[in-house]
Amino acid sequence: MALVPLLGFDTLLVLVLGIVFSVLGIVLSVASLRDVAKAGAGNRGISFVGIMVSVVAVALCVTWYLRAEMNSGADGLHIPAVSGDRHTVEFVVTSTGGASVRYGNIGEQQTARTPASTDAWQQQASYNKGSYLVALTADNTSSSLSNTITCSLLVDGETVAENTGPTIALCTAKVG
Repeated sequence: MALVPLLGFDTLLVLVLGIVFSVLGIVLSVASLRDVAKAGAGNRGISFVGIMVSVVAVALCVTWYLRAEMNSGADGLHIPAVSGDRHTVEFVVTSTGGASVRYGNIGEQQTARTPASTDAWQQQASYNKGSYLVALTADNTSSSLSNTITCSLLVDGETVAENTGPTIALCTAKVG
């Protein structure tokens, strides 16, 4: 059961089944050791091996579980993106005359400026679990400029929101 994570099953399954079977192995091996001692037989080796294998199995199950939990990462939307997170959110703005940008989780916005060019401004965020309302707002840096602003939100490479406007573009999406 300690090898269940290699098959892709849930780590909770490892914790419950792996530890239950390993503890059952320890209990049965200790019971066997007592029976051997009562009978006065001298061959206790198999009982000792059973205890040792079961203890190693408990250690493997706990190690796999802890390792999987550490790799699942912390909750929250991480800006900039954190290597190893399961999901990515990409904020993209194009603007012909430059734009002022606000992006991030709806409650925690960050700011940036796009250059006055047709090059796309991008920022990546990441998350492991949870649900987040993300927003991307880009507005004209000068009211005298003729500008076309486009914003896009991509989650794991797929566009989930896109908007274009002459003075402001707003994209919002619920992710997770």
